[in-house]
Amino acid sequence: MFEEIVAGRADVMVTDGIEVDHQAFLHPELCAADVPAPFTRLEKAYWLKPDPTFDAAVDRWLQEEIDTGDWRSVLDSALKSK
Repeated sequence: MFEEIVAGRADVMVTDGIEVDHQAFLHPELCAADVPAPFTRLEKAYWLKPDPTFDAAVDRWLQEEIDTGDWRSVLDSALKSK
């Protein structure tokens, strides 16, 4: 969809903030509109096969990544790379 804006076949795209940041990096010819507050609160999620042991392991791993700041570091790095 962002390519459609670049090509002039679309005028606007509404999406979540993380995608706006990433697409602004990928398409410097576009500009992100600064909105004072999000339209809605949106949580990201992962889909997993039903497996309580694996689910618990993923939850522990993700919480540790968030607590140590590693998740933010990886996310920030990914947003700045192609």
